[in-house]
Amino acid sequence: MADEIDALIEDVIVDAYGDGEQLSSFCQWFEETATFPFQATVVGAVVEVIEIDYDGDDRRGLVAQCRRDGQNYAVSLLDIVPTVAVPTETANLFAAYRRWANAVPLEGRMMARRRSVPSTPNLDRLDHDERSFLMVKLLAAHQELLAEAEQRATELLTDMDASAIADAVAAAMMELEIEEVGNRSGRYRGGYTEPTAAAWEIVHEAFEPFLADLRKLAELGHISAASTMAQGLVDGLDELGDVADDTVLAWAGDHALTELVEAVYLEVQRLGLYPPEVE
Repeated sequence: MADEIDALIEDVIVDAYGDGEQLSSFCQWFEETATFPFQATVVGAVVEVIEIDYDGDDRRGLVAQCRRDGQNYAVSLLDIVPTVAVPTETANLFAAYRRWANAVPLEGRMMARRRSVPSTPNLDRLDHDERSFLMVKLLAAHQELLAEAEQRATELLTDMDASAIADAVAAAMMELEIEEVGNRSGRYRGGYTEPTAAAWEIVHEAFEPFLADLRKLAELGHISAASTMAQGLVDGLDELGDVADDTVLAWAGDHALTELVEAVYLEVQRLGLYPPEVE
């Protein structure tokens, strides 16, 4: 497999010089050979990967466009961990990109799943809701699998990394569309919405799913994982630092990030978690 992945990397980057050209080539290969959507996790949260993009930022690299609970997010492709068997071409290209980027291997988990699960063209094409419905039906028909399914669900939920969470938070905040502020602000029948209020609403909506995951972990008794996530949330907000003038965060006001951090600490206190450390 190592030789196969190395050969694939050579095919992708042939005649591509420098990181920018090679990232563009990887993006093109994903567009032409990968099968979308596929299910994955980002810091333990299940998402549906719908597209791979490259915005010209060599440091960030390829970006995965993900959908969760009806909302779209953009995160680094290196933060993505596929949760189900994917078509061979997609799995190999994913492994090739991680190796090219010198990322820590996923301990062979994705490739092992691919070898152990036969080709399932219909299953591969199911969306998130369809997969969820199918899993419920399978577990109802095979209740002997419930204990193993619960164990694997626990492992999935508690697989937390503070730095990956921080990256996901920062990416979610910076990917907010400034045009949406204009769409939500201005005069309407019976009143007027300030751009600052509209921007804060957008920021709050983008951050709320992270807080919801924090609550879920704590309520399930995964205190250590929840505390790790809280640390990642605070670190991610801290990474944003001074925001550019043309961003939703900037329009949300000078205290937007401070209020988000305070929201995390309030949840931490309410849930009885270990408080995040501030550098």
